[in-house]
Amino acid sequence: MSESQTVVLRRGGPTPPSAIRFARDLLLREGAWQERTLLCLSEPQDTVEMTYHALRERAQTAAANLQAMGIGCGDSVCVSVRNRASFLTAFWGVVLSGAAAIPIEHTAFGRQKEEAARSRIASIQRIAQPKAMITDWLEPVGGVPILTPKQLAAQPAQAWHAQPLDDEHVMMILFTSGSTGQPKGVPITERMLRANLAGHAAAFPFTPDDIFLNWMPLDHSAAMVQAHLLPVYMQSSQIQISTSRILSEPAQWMQLASQYQVTISWAPNFAYELASANIETSYPLDLSRIRCLFSAGETVTRTACEHFVQQWAPFGLQDDVIHVGWGMTETAGYMLTSQGWKHNASVGSICSTGEPIAGVGVGVQYREDGYGELLVRGDTVAQTYV
Repeated sequence: MSESQTVVLRRGGPTPPSAIRFARDLLLREGAWQERTLLCLSEPQDTVEMTYHALRERAQTAAANLQAMGIGCGDSVCVSVRNRASFLTAFWGVVLSGAAAIPIEHTAFGRQKEEAARSRIASIQRIAQPKAMITDWLEPVGGVPILTPKQLAAQPAQAWHAQPLDDEHVMMILFTSGSTGQPKGVPITERMLRANLAGHAAAFPFTPDDIFLNWMPLDHSAAMVQAHLLPVYMQSSQIQISTSRILSEPAQWMQLASQYQVTISWAPNFAYELASANIETSYPLDLSRIRCLFSAGETVTRTACEHFVQQWAPFGLQDDVIHVGWGMTETAGYMLTSQGWKHNASVGSICSTGEPIAGVGVGVQYREDGYGELLVRGDTVAQTYV
């Protein structure tokens, strides 16, 4: 087999029509759906519930304050706030201002991880050169001005106005984990986000009646795109839970899913292993409403899926509810999905990642030594780094 030979494995269907043009349209659409809710559980005593209409109003206030400070298109702003409701308000404030939001998750799960977070933030600021940092826990780093959620909530000196955008406008910058080197900033354009959301909406029968639950860090591409922006796209309610809360007691994932009648959630493979080993519960659960649990972000094993389903089946969890996905920060989250782990193909104990979403093509370019490189293409794939 020659070094240049490429084998096309799969092509998704054509990119379906999108319900939006720009990211800001997600939140600005009118209708009864605006009364659906966003529930944020940062800690047991820190619970905030608001409608999408309330989120929009708070975000517009934040955006007006940012614009009054001279922040808008062409700028970027880091967002690192401990409370998830305040985090998302600030995030949407940056998006509505026209600037590119850079979400950076705060972790309170141990001093060592907090120090690592500070180091990561310093690297991100050197690369992205943000105009400001919205935070409630960081001191100034590298001369970047600090803004607090309280400042953004103040009565603005001017009204918010929508700035002119185009398809290549960068609505946010997501940074890779840096596990193979320095973190890289991936600019997520309006075109990328639109294609990704429309492709996912066509790949699975999501409905406005779904209730999404996410507890992974919101600077992870799948958490932000598929577990926050996708439910807004689908006009569905969602629950956002702090990562540290679930890691401290993994069984809370399913307990809270039962309590809030969740239908859609996701987590990497390790979370299924944790949650199946810690299922002590003192009250009855009902997991029969869950229609899909996505597993993505790392290699997915059949053993983890099987153990998780077996452990939670007595509480009504369906046996083929876990859907496997694959993607990267550079593809704005996962772009390959399977329709259930139990009946899909696998190699040994490794689950298949499934089929491309609409608008995506996947292939392999083989080298002379027999190994290959995975190639992906489509509007949901980034063209460059920051």
